[in-house]
Amino acid sequence: MNKLKHYRNAINATQKDVGDIVGVSQSSIDRYESGIRKLNTSKAWEMVNALNRLGSSCSFTDVFPDPLECGQSAANHVNGIQDN
Repeated sequence: MNKLKHYRNAINATQKDVGDIVGVSQSSIDRYESGIRKLNTSKAWEMVNALNRLGSSCSFTDVFPDPLECGQSAANHVNGIQDN
C-alpha cells in the first residue's frame, strides 16, 4: 500500500490541497490513498511532487515503497501503481 495519506497528514495538507496541485478532485485523492483507484507511474510522480510543494520532503520510494522489499504479498499488490 502507498503512504500518500501518511505524508499528506504529516504536513497538515488536505486531500483538496493535493488534488488542486495534481489537477484531480478530492475524491480521487481519497481513492488513491485507499487503494481503490490505481496510480500510473506518471501520476504517482505528480503526487510526490505535490506533497513536496506543500512542504514535505519525501522521495518517490518513501511514498511508494518497493514491494519486493516488503515481502511477496506486497510484491503481488505492487503498491497500487500501474506502469502505463
